[in-house]
Amino acid sequence: MKRCSKCGVVKPESEFNRRARNERGLRSQCKQCASKYTKERYSNPILKERRHRKQRQYTANNRYKIKVKRLIKKYGITLLEYTEKLNLQDGCCAICGTKLYGDKTTHLDHDHITGKLRGILCWNCNGGLGNFMDDTERLKAAIVYLEKWKEVKA
Repeated sequence: MKRCSKCGVVKPESEFNRRARNERGLRSQCKQCASKYTKERYSNPILKERRHRKQRQYTANNRYKIKVKRLIKKYGITLLEYTEKLNLQDGCCAICGTKLYGDKTTHLDHDHITGKLRGILCWNCNGGLGNFMDDTERLKAAIVYLEKWKEVKA
């Protein structure tokens, strides 16, 4: 049995969520009080705006750290490896050769089956490959289609 720090009612330990840092491994508030507190906190527009402002500020101040963590977690490469790959492509898209600027315009292209990185692409080329589902036959058919309509225009 355990007393809730919020409502003061003594309840069985099964009525408390786990928390590894606490001595008994349980939160101090019962599940009902914790749920009520969370609902109030997240429905309050002032607190919600404050939380969003803090998140935006953190993102703005830590873009480099966020990018490094994302590269390591999602693709298993470091920022140095990413920079080397981009330098090998002369800072341009591997398909169309457009100059790539900043985080928002670069996309790591990878094989969805093996997960192996292929290159760094611009937004348009990455989306195009995704829409064609990395299928070379579809891409060849698209080329034939475009060449056919090119001849009709001329």
